[in-house]
Amino acid sequence: MYSIKQSSGNDLTRLPDNAPITYHVAGFDRIQFVSDIIQAVTLDGSKPILDLHFECDGIRAGGRITVRSANQYQTSTLYERLRSVQGVVKVEQVRPV
Repeated sequence: MYSIKQSSGNDLTRLPDNAPITYHVAGFDRIQFVSDIIQAVTLDGSKPILDLHFECDGIRAGGRITVRSANQYQTSTLYERLRSVQGVVKVEQVRPV
């Protein structure tokens, strides 16, 4: 079971290093929306994508992306990168219960 907690880069609970982290991302559908999400995650090459699922309907785009982040700093940086993608409205980190 998972719970969704809206997070900012500063209030993330400490997670074990190398733990899989899942984010729900929502925004406005546009050409290359998902490509830009992937580019934000893989920008420095240190966060492998473990799972990716997005659905778009021509207006809205939403989905989840699971990555393995090496440390807390990378987790905060990734959150900020996802928020900065054009068209992103909301980023939520899914936490195991």
